[in-house]
Formats: sequence, C-alpha cells, structure tokens
Amino acid sequence: MIRDGATLDPKSLPTYDICIVGAGAVGIAMAHRLRKKDGTGLRVVVLESSVANVRGSKSPGALHAYDPILHPSPGVIPSQIPTEKQDTDPIVLDLDRGFVNAFTNAARSEGFLTASRSRTFGGSTNCWGGYIRPLDEHDFDGWPLKREDLVPFYRDALELMKLEHFDWFDKPQEWIDSKLTWPIAQLDPPPHSPLRTVVIQQQQDPDIHCFQRQFGDVFDHDNITLIRNATALYMKTGWATSSNFHSTGLKCGSLIDAKTRGQDFEINAKYYVLAMGGLEIPRFLLNCIPGSYGLTELVQRGLSKYYMNHPKYTDCGSGYVTLNKPITEALKHFYDGTSLRTNSRVRIYAYLVPDPANRDKAINNFRLGLGLDRPANPGERVKVGCEVNFEQEPNESSRVSLSTEVDVFGMRRLYLNWRFVEKDALTMNRSIEQARQLISSLGTLSDWKATEWKFDHDYDWPYPPLNGHQYTGDHHMGTCRMRSDDTADDGVVNSRCQVSRFTNLWICSTGVFRRGGWANATFTLLALALRLADDLAKQPPLQSA
Repeated sequence: MIRDGATLDPKSLPTYDICIVGAGAVGIAMAHRLRKKDGTGLRVVVLESSVANVRGSKSPGALHAYDPILHPSPGVIPSQIPTEKQDTDPIVLDLDRGFVNAFTNAARSEGFLTASRSRTFGGSTNCWGGYIRPLDEHDFDGWPLKREDLVPFYRDALELMKLEHFDWFDKPQEWIDSKLTWPIAQLDPPPHSPLRTVVIQQQQDPDIHCFQRQFGDVFDHDNITLIRNATALYMKTGWATSSNFHSTGLKCGSLIDAKTRGQDFEINAKYYVLAMGGLEIPRFLLNCIPGSYGLTELVQRGLSKYYMNHPKYTDCGSGYVTLNKPITEALKHFYDGTSLRTNSRVRIYAYLVPDPANRDKAINNFRLGLGLDRPANPGERVKVGCEVNFEQEPNESSRVSLSTEVDVFGMRRLYLNWRFVEKDALTMNRSIEQARQLISSLGTLSDWKATEWKFDHDYDWPYPPLNGHQYTGDHHMGTCRMRSDDTADDGVVNSRCQVSRFTNLWICSTGVFRRGGWANATFTLLALALRLADDLAKQPPLQSA
C-alpha cells in the first residue's frame, strides 16, 4: 500500500508494529525482509520524505513508488546532482541544505550536502553505483562486533544485489582462474610488501542496485505500507520505567510544494527504526531534544560526534617508470574485469590495500589505485600515477550541530564541522610512499612528484589541499556510533543498533559505524539492516538497551 502524507486521513492510521523512517537501502531492504509470508507478518510502515520521484514527469506531484520516465529532473540545479543519480525531487531538495566548514573545495561547494544525499524513494541507492565490499577484519577494531558476526548477513546482502562469490573478495586469483571475459590486470606486490590485491564487486544494472526499482513491489504486500511525502519532525518520548525511556509517537509533516506545508500527522508504532542517514538522524534528534525525554543523554554518549567520511585524492603521486618487466595491460584507477555471469552488467575492480600481516599499524586503512598510461615492454618508459581513498580516524570534534537557519518545517538546518587529526595526514603521506615503493619495484622510477600533507593544528585539517583533485567521499559515518561493548557508555546504540536506554527505538545507518575502513559503506549497512529486521521479526519484549 502506498499513501500520500498530504491527503491521507490521520484518523485512519493504525498502530503499526514497526515504523521505519527512511525508504533508502535500509528501509526497503528491511521491508523486503519483513514482508508477509505464509499468511503471517508484522504490520510495517516505511516513511519517505519526497513528494514524488521526478524523471521528467508531466505531473511531478503525482504519487508513484517508481516513476519510469528516463529524463532529467526539471528544476534541479545540475551542479547539485551527480550524473549517476537516478531520481530526485526538487520539492524536498532544500531540506538537505545546510552548512559545512570542510577544508576541500568539493566539500565547500554549494551542492555537497545535497548531491551526496538523496531524499527520494530509494535513497542513496539512486546514486551509489552498486559497489560492494565488506569491511576488513581489522576495520572492526573497537566495535562490539566482529566481521564474522555479519558474514551471514553479508551473504544475504550479496544475494539482494544478485552477485556471487563472497569468499572471492580477498582472492583475486579466483577471478583470473575463472577465465573472465575481461581479465583482471592483477599487480602482484613483491615479497614482504605491506600491500596486497583485493577486489570490489559492482552491480552496474540500475534495475538491481537501485532498490526502488528492484524491490518497489514489496509495498504490494498488505502488511507493508509506504507513506510518501512524510518528513519526520519530532519524536515523542516518555518514561518506560524509572530508568528507561520509550518512544510514544512520531510527528510527521507533508508539503504541498517546496515552500508550502501541508498537513501534519502522527505515526504510532510499537517499534521505531531511524534510517535517514548519518547526517539527517543526528539533525533530527538534535531538533527533538528540547522537551524530549532521554535524548539529551545521547549527546553525552556521542550523538552527532565522530563524523567520518572517505576522503579520496587522485593524482596525489605521479612520475615515470622504465620497466624491468612487461606490463601487458595498462593499469587504470580500476583494474577492469567482469564476473562469470553472461549478459550482465556485473564488474569487479582490483585495488591495492594494506596486508593485515605486514600493515603499518601506525596508520589507518586505505586503498590504492595505480595508473600506467599504456601497456609496455621492458626498457620502455611510461607515465604512472596513483589515487588514494583512506579511512578517517574517529575524532570527537568532527561533528554535526544545528545552525540558526530553519527549513520550511521550522527545523533548524545542520552545520557540519568536519575535522581531521594528525593521523589522517600520516595515513595519506605513508600510503603515497607505499605506492612509490611499489611502482619502484616495476623498474626505474624518475621525476616522482607527490604532495605531502602537513597537518595544521590551529585548524584541524591537513594543508595544503590538492586543488582540483580532491573528493570528499559520499559516505557519512559515525554520528550515532555503536558502543565499544554493550556495557559501555561511549556510544549511542548497542551491538544490535538499539538506542541506549530506549525500549523501542533503533538506529540503522552508517552513522552507527565506529570505524569506517576504506570500503564503500552500503554493503555493511545492508548487513546490519537485514540483521535488525530479523531481530524485530521475533517481536522481542520491550526492554532496555
């Protein structure tokens, strides 16, 4: 069932078993997992903020789970929407606008907060590109979880993407031995190198990796309801016991157009899951704090703090190498290959990353992409360059707060104070040095140029930025982090994503990450979402986290 928040009768809304706020990767994946089977099922409602996904429709206010018209969205500023974004809604685009202090030109740009998020049905699956990679084992250092705890759900998430071979992420030779249509140009590091080769899988088919396309029909199940045009405004809370809190209702608002509010209404449920993303969740909760029981304490536990992203730099090191062995295929930023599927758009990409056995533990995780301009034989001189995408060190001062400006609903806009620590500069510099050492193993390296990060303690960011070659990453992590264990008070949620001291409130977002690794975040998020759906399907008794 699909309903419109602007036209529904608020008195007709039932009390749901589960309310999921956000219809992106988490909301749709959980709805798919919780759909009615064998005549039984929980009553689930998924709330989605946009009025309608617009793809050139003549009636942009029309209510559709998925609008199949494949044209650019009218009224959207091109610089604010990345080319891979499938759907958008200009009516609600302004709600994501805010302020950023970040040091890179890309993050300072007007479109950073709007282009890197997608307030539409399908959420970030509209623009993430379907890149799949689990976190490495050591990325879970400090978490209350280990990688093996998520492996069953990683496998299920891989199946959602119609991909295979979970065990091959760290075994590029398996792909080579499978006689791929396009071979991987695997670069074998020399013995005792601190680097190894791993792969990312990508589901390129938007009918699969855009969840609103693949799973839009989940809302045909009569126990699953999607309410479009439903922006969460305020969480009502109260005391559940003398020491625990309880969510008692969720006030939502609708829009007539970008500047005109529609009606407000309230959603009542037994359990609530906040799944609006690592920036919107802290903004929403901070807006709720005045007058809401239990939420002020979350700030003390780290709510809005430890914001992380995946900084990416291209052309951060370059030079020329006279080869001592043949390179039969030009190495690109991605080493290209396809999976065993025929007639599919599945691809794999190889990267160089720290080897757990030999990695420099003084720096964080990272990935290297190398590029040679052409295949060459021994004795030939070719140009080479590298790119780096690295793990940001968790930092309490890197955080979300509220500005004084408000949106059409009267909610204060976010202010992102994105900060770095000296270890981030060290990670960047040493990763480039490891790239230089690896390139030197290919032959004689000359004219090597690399930009060194020098950390500025007065401003908490590395200097100078690599003008024209820096990317901020689009993975907003860490603002609602997990506790280090279920008895600690150093996080907002426990190991099952339940909010501290709340009996019926969960957060499922990359905001719960304690560390970010280097891999695309959505795959791990999907594993957490499927795990949480299974937890809630058991209808646990109301109890404190």
